[in-house]
Amino acid sequence: MYPILGDERVYVMASNEISSNSAKQLTKMWENQTMTGATSDMVHHVLQEAIVSHILEPGQRLTEEQLAGLFAVSRTPVREAIVRLEAEHFAQRIPRRGLVVSRVTPQDIVDVYIVREANDGLAAFLAAQHATPADVSNLEWINSQFGAAATGAAENMHQLVTLNLQFHEALAESSNNTLLLNIVKQVHNVVRRFGSTTFRKSGRAETSAVEHARLVEAIKAGDAERARQIAVDHMATARRIRILMLEQEDSTPV
Repeated sequence: MYPILGDERVYVMASNEISSNSAKQLTKMWENQTMTGATSDMVHHVLQEAIVSHILEPGQRLTEEQLAGLFAVSRTPVREAIVRLEAEHFAQRIPRRGLVVSRVTPQDIVDVYIVREANDGLAAFLAAQHATPADVSNLEWINSQFGAAATGAAENMHQLVTLNLQFHEALAESSNNTLLLNIVKQVHNVVRRFGSTTFRKSGRAETSAVEHARLVEAIKAGDAERARQIAVDHMATARRIRILMLEQEDSTPV
C-alpha cells in the first residue's frame, strides 16, 4: 500500500435512471458513431466513452432495459457490453442494485501511475531502437503544441491533458509494438476518468514539456537506456505530485 488517505471514502450512488441530459448525450454518441462491427462492440464503445468522459458518473446504474431502449437494440448486446465493462473495471456489481459505473479510488490512481512508469519506460526504450524520422517529427510536433499550451496552463487544462495523452500514445506507437500501444491506450482510458490533473501544480506543465523534449532527444540519438530512464523519471515525478494532491484532497474539510 502507498501513503494515501481516504481509501474508504463514501460512495455516493447516483439515481437508478439515467438522467434525461445524459440519455440525450448517449443517444447522440450512438447516432454519430460509424455503424460497423458487432452491435455489442458498438454499445461497449459508447458506454466506455461515456464513462471516461463523465457523462455516466460513478454509481450510475447500468440497466439493460433502459440502455437497449436508448440505442434501439435488443438487450443481448447491451448485456454483453456491460459484462465487458465489469471485466475491465469500468463497472462493478453492487448487491440489490446490479451493475453500476465504478468509482476510481485513490489507490487505483497510484496503481495506474506505477503501470505507466513501466509502460512508458519500455515504450521509450523500444522507440529509441525503432522510431522512424516521421515518428520523431510527430513527437516533436505534439510536444511543441503542448509547450505552447503550457504557457497559459490555467486556461488550457483540458488541452494539456489531451495533448499529453497524445504524446504518450505517440511514444508507444513509436515503439513498433502493437500490444504495448493497445495497453497504453487502455490505461489512458482510466487516466481520463481521474477528474483532475497534475498540471494544476504550478510549473508542472512547463517542466513536463522540457522532460518530453529531453526524451525525444534521447530517442533521436538512439540512446535506449537514457530514453527509458527519462520516461520512468518523468512518470515517477507525476506519481509523487499526484500522491500529494490526493493527500491534500483527503485533508480538505467537507
